[in-house]
Amino acid sequence: MSDADIEKVLLELDADTEERLRRHVAKRGISAATIALEALQHYLDWVENLDESGRDAVEAWGEYKRTGLHVTAVEADAWLAELEAGNDIEPPECHT
Repeated sequence: MSDADIEKVLLELDADTEERLRRHVAKRGISAATIALEALQHYLDWVENLDESGRDAVEAWGEYKRTGLHVTAVEADAWLAELEAGNDIEPPECHT
């Protein structure tokens, strides 16, 4: 991505998000671009202040949203119980 691509970002909004944005623009009397910039700045501040495990969790959540792949809590607990019992087994397979 070039600097020019970063300077201007085009967002495709779903209808609900677009309506919510319109309401905030009217309520606050500022542009949608200003609201988007504020939101991006807040997001970047938040991500930059996460510790490593927090960043890992955010990345994992993003991966789940993109792919739908996961293991259930029951599957994870059973695997962890096996490890705790000294059985070196492979983690459960991710599924949708």
